[in-house]
Amino acid sequence: PEASVEENREAMTAAAEQVKTGQITFAVRDTQKGDALAHALAQTQQDGLHRLSVRSLADCAEAHDILINCTPVGMYPHVDACPVSADVIARCGAVFDAVYNPRETRLLALAKQNGLPAIEGLGMLFYQAVEAQKFWFGDRVASKAEQSRIYSELQTRL
Repeated sequence: PEASVEENREAMTAAAEQVKTGQITFAVRDTQKGDALAHALAQTQQDGLHRLSVRSLADCAEAHDILINCTPVGMYPHVDACPVSADVIARCGAVFDAVYNPRETRLLALAKQNGLPAIEGLGMLFYQAVEAQKFWFGDRVASKAEQSRIYSELQTRL
């Protein structure tokens, strides 16, 4: 069954809370780009780089709380691609894939096969649009109930 809007929101809120207090390791293909990302993020953190580290994805053998794919790997038309191996997925506690087309990527399918919570990117896309509406139109945005109805409609049509 598809996760509800509220279930997606709760899962992302829990992940965000973990990020606020926990150690964050960026497991990346390109460590120079990962270092640049960590340093940019450090500018937004009170403790700077204290909780942030960067490692090569190939060197990350331990378990992870959450795997977040922020690449286009697995997006249409390359739907058979997966950004990490099944072994990496098996060591995760949950998986979020920012890809929204297709809604269930190979990454998410493998996560579900391992019994992991797997959240697709449509919700992120939708709520980014809601925030853009607030920016441009202020209070003239759909109510939370209407947002939920629209999101549910999107889920059935896509």
